[in-house]
Amino acid sequence: MMAFTRLRLMEKLARVPQLTSAYAGRDAAYVDHVIEWLADVEKTLTELRNPLASMVAIQRADIVSVDDGRIPAEISDRVVNRRKLKRVAASQAMGRTEMALRETIADIDQKFDEVAEKLAQLLAVVSSVHPIAFPPYEPINKWLDEVWKGMSVVAETQGLFTYVSARLTLSDRRYLLQEVLDNLWKNAPTSGQTKVS
Repeated sequence: MMAFTRLRLMEKLARVPQLTSAYAGRDAAYVDHVIEWLADVEKTLTELRNPLASMVAIQRADIVSVDDGRIPAEISDRVVNRRKLKRVAASQAMGRTEMALRETIADIDQKFDEVAEKLAQLLAVVSSVHPIAFPPYEPINKWLDEVWKGMSVVAETQGLFTYVSARLTLSDRRYLLQEVLDNLWKNAPTSGQTKVS
């Protein structure tokens, strides 16, 4: 689930440079585009059952509230027209949302890094007892599940195997196992066999 969440949030962040360019270019539709983006981010977070969805909803409301006379705190001492206030509110809302998404992704990456290190240790021990064959068939998930099952039979790594099992969902385990194996084979001497892709 973490891998899927990370992918979806990266997709949302990919739109930020375009929105920033619209702001810099004084695009008249900038505010509307930001509101649409926030609504899309909120919908995705809701689907992922991520509590950040409510924070994003508040960011969207902050922009709309300018029409009711709210002045963003950061510019309360300046006299500007409502259109400019709304653009500033949209820019601030986008910035806060982007930061929250990046922090969420960084948190996922940190968790993956911690488990990836343990998984690499587990693979090193297990492969010295039972060499791991390159994937002979598709779908890759079936092969990854077989590799994982094979890792459970080495007595010396039972504690590490249990730890990794407890930390990851099935989809995250497959994702991380493929990443670690792919990295392993990219750095291994070439033998003419196909790498994990």
